[in-house]
Amino acid sequence: MVHGSANATVVLADESGRIEVNVKDGHRTLLATNAQGETVFDGPIDTAEQLSTVPEDLRKQVEAIEARMQAGVANTPASSAPAADKSAQSDLADVGAL
Repeated sequence: MVHGSANATVVLADESGRIEVNVKDGHRTLLATNAQGETVFDGPIDTAEQLSTVPEDLRKQVEAIEARMQAGVANTPASSAPAADKSAQSDLADVGAL
């Protein structure tokens, strides 16, 4: 899980849909759409209970995204870390690679 005051957005998209994980002021939300652009999930994912309402295939992808986000934060020296009010965005083309 990503906690703290940093703001970040990670977007993954492929032919099956789009997943967007947002972290704002330490609160996480997920917006997932299918290939037709229909919303599959839109809501908070801060707690285990909230995350349990996410469909299993999406939940696994969210967990992989968060692991990558944590690794990025853990490997960033404090002097080069982005300011808390800046937004980081990553567009990755292949969700299946997770």
